[in-house]
Amino acid sequence: VESQMGGIDVCAAYYEDPSNTILSHYAAYCANEQPAPYTAYSYMAYYSSCASGVVCSRFGDVMNSSSYTYDNTWSVYPVQGEYSLRPVSGSLCRPGFYCAGFGQRAACPPGFMCPAPGMNKPLACAQDWSYNTTCAQSRLLAPVPCPLGAICSTPGTPP
Repeated sequence: VESQMGGIDVCAAYYEDPSNTILSHYAAYCANEQPAPYTAYSYMAYYSSCASGVVCSRFGDVMNSSSYTYDNTWSVYPVQGEYSLRPVSGSLCRPGFYCAGFGQRAACPPGFMCPAPGMNKPLACAQDWSYNTTCAQSRLLAPVPCPLGAICSTPGTPP
């Protein structure tokens, strides 16, 4: 409970003084996570039987039907391109990851790249016939230069 409230306090302090060097480390967290105020409903959802990747409805909340896929229970799944780490919210999939559905996020695998937010499948790296780039790492946004002295013959194979 205190950690969630602490996140809200840290972001509020950061927005008051973005030049604060200590708080500036939280800029990405505050911009991407946007901590929500803590309520009794969020407490119950966090400690309920809500499965990972599922956004559990909160007693009487009306959820936007275009943003979620409903099943025949009280649970909803974020749409493709979104995931859920918390049982009461969905988040847009970040670059370097893809979200194929059912609220699960996966790292972009070797041989692929995930350059844009909200991707529901990774993009295959094209063959570089100059052998100067590789996609042998996971979570890539774009092919990376081949290490000096190495030949990168296949996009997903280490040099």
